[in-house]
Amino acid sequence: MSDRKKRWIVLAAFAAAGLALAMPLNVMSLPGYVILKQFVSFWELDERLVPLLLIANAAAYATLGYLVGLVLFAGSLRQRVIALGIILAMALALLGYIISTRARPSPSIGQLRDQMLASLRADPNDVYALHWLGFHHFSRTARFDQAEEYFSKVVDLESQKGAYSTFGRRSLIYLAIICQRRDDHDRAEGYYQKFMATNPDLQRDMVFRNYSNRYLNDKKNR
Repeated sequence: MSDRKKRWIVLAAFAAAGLALAMPLNVMSLPGYVILKQFVSFWELDERLVPLLLIANAAAYATLGYLVGLVLFAGSLRQRVIALGIILAMALALLGYIISTRARPSPSIGQLRDQMLASLRADPNDVYALHWLGFHHFSRTARFDQAEEYFSKVVDLESQKGAYSTFGRRSLIYLAIICQRRDDHDRAEGYYQKFMATNPDLQRDMVFRNYSNRYLNDKKNR
């Protein structure tokens, strides 16, 4: 087998690894995340961006695979040294990104709230901002009436689209919990049933799935 074919095999193996390792959306998907962040502005990575993340991560790993292939199977020492230098530069750039991100001061809750309210003034249908504000009042201020308003808006918008994002599914759960707190169990059951009908993600929504199933089963057995 020629050295060129060997390099292509290494490239393909790295690309496949980049695709597979990004699937759980863990630290191994960071190269793809960094690339995606340069082209797309987003607050939180939801499922609509996951295909782009997978492609970006596969491309990053494929590039690394090509360079590793040159280091292992290049015809000249010069090519090997250049490829190794690029690999080290990529590693340092990624390390620098991680350090700078961690060193960057995080905005306060008040600043984030103001940003979300500004986002809603610019776009009243901003699902992320609506969900963030709903969860803010649900978990931090205990203003459940306001939380319900925001979560209900998310559910209304998502139901009109005919498909629920992570924000829509979580809003259904929080609405159900709010109804439980008020002993409004019929409405709570309705929200849990709607949540289960969205085919929640086995990984991201596992806790919510289990909670919903337990509640619905307990109510059925009463």
